[in-house]
Amino acid sequence: MSEIGLAKKVETLVLFLEKLYSVKFGNVGEDCSRWSLIDCANNTCSWVGCDVCSHWCHAACGIQKNLIKPGPSLKGPSGSTEMQLHCIGCGHASEMFGFVKDVFMLCTKNWALETLKKELDCVRKIFRGSEDYKGKELHLKADDMLSKLETKMVSPSDACNSMIQFFN
Repeated sequence: MSEIGLAKKVETLVLFLEKLYSVKFGNVGEDCSRWSLIDCANNTCSWVGCDVCSHWCHAACGIQKNLIKPGPSLKGPSGSTEMQLHCIGCGHASEMFGFVKDVFMLCTKNWALETLKKELDCVRKIFRGSEDYKGKELHLKADDMLSKLETKMVSPSDACNSMIQFFN
């Protein structure tokens, strides 16, 4: 079978599966309007996933496409908001604060300096548009820790401990 024939068969199969399961399949590095059904990078805030259907996308793409944005709080008082990932696969809104908290509580001790800086930058960007108190505070905390790391005012272990204390 020629490469063109094989490519056509794969494309047909993907279209069939997308229609059958009402989802979009993608690969790492593709446009995140076509989400992936696998967690492509664990132990990081740079990939975010839906709590219901487990679709994943780059946090940066979610922010750019306005899929990560304030929405009605799922647990807070009526009328309050929180940062949420709005899944294009199933329409569910997953809250972001708890996700980021879990990643930091479980993973920070294993991160090298550059990884910690990248994660803090990602959190800062995710919560930049936050309207709720906790989200605004997290944005400021991530920004502060990133600045202190870049100017060597704090060690990586102290920055990790500070973030963990923030979440406790």
